[in-house]
Amino acid sequence: MERRLAAILAADAVGYSRLMGLDEEAALAALAERRAVIDQLIETHGGRIFGSAGDSIIAEFPSSVEAASCALEIQDRLRQLNAALPDERRMMFRIGVSFGDIMHDGGDVFGDGVNVAARLESLAPAGGICVSGQVAEQLSGALGATFAHAGVHRLKNIAKPAEVWCWPPERARGMRRAATVPKRRVVLGAVTSAILVVGAVLLILEQTPQDSAPSGPRIAVIPFEDLSASPEEAYFGNGLTKDINAYLSKFSNLFVIAPSSVSGFRDSADCEKVRRELQADYILGGTVRRSRDQLRVTTTFTDAKTCRQLDAPGPFDRDLRVRLRMPQ
Repeated sequence: MERRLAAILAADAVGYSRLMGLDEEAALAALAERRAVIDQLIETHGGRIFGSAGDSIIAEFPSSVEAASCALEIQDRLRQLNAALPDERRMMFRIGVSFGDIMHDGGDVFGDGVNVAARLESLAPAGGICVSGQVAEQLSGALGATFAHAGVHRLKNIAKPAEVWCWPPERARGMRRAATVPKRRVVLGAVTSAILVVGAVLLILEQTPQDSAPSGPRIAVIPFEDLSASPEEAYFGNGLTKDINAYLSKFSNLFVIAPSSVSGFRDSADCEKVRRELQADYILGGTVRRSRDQLRVTTTFTDAKTCRQLDAPGPFDRDLRVRLRMPQ
């Protein structure tokens, strides 16, 4: 039995049974027309079909770039075929692309790569594509399409939760809301912003005159205010505050006041009160705002002894999408 790594593409028609019920002959003709397009594009991109049952196709490719490029071309060609049809007669496909270990046993192919691709296909929107996080990493800079982060999902019969990216990108928002793994674990943009904030704060402390920055300054990190339009996004502010506290705590020359002591100042971070009750030398706070796939972190940094606002690090803008460019 041969084992190797490969990219797997799984595709399936949406609502095929309904179309058969409307007009069996028309549905069969439409499927044959679309299968001819799909099969030809798979061959063009160096793929090999190893599974086909009715309206579903599964194929392997030598690379994630070829598999994803093929998937995009398939959806574009099918969109053109459907353009002249009324909505109820359109035959659309979902596509999933994964990269992983597969096993060849004669003409059959097995393995996690196959299973994950099939589960990603079932998550994809009609006329859309879902790819795994590993595929998205391999595509970076290779294709002219934008895949948006769609959350981390638990896939049926797959032990490890999968990070999912979606095309078209505007369909990813609804998928993030339906993610079955807590969002806090996948906010890579917020974690990166926390690291940038911490680095900027340390730089400011190093450049502040010695008489206003005593050795071992005490820093109070006020909970970041979340300005996102949706209440569902409130976890960003809390998560960012905790991340900044954790990173600052790693520096032995800083005294980071415990979050439990600072939480009471969430709604009223009065400088004199914070200095008096917490004996803080510096106060770090700010806002976090998420709009669709953009994340902005704006900070305030205050000298608690004088209540003078110092040059604040940021704002920091993070794009939660991956942009993929098509080779010429």
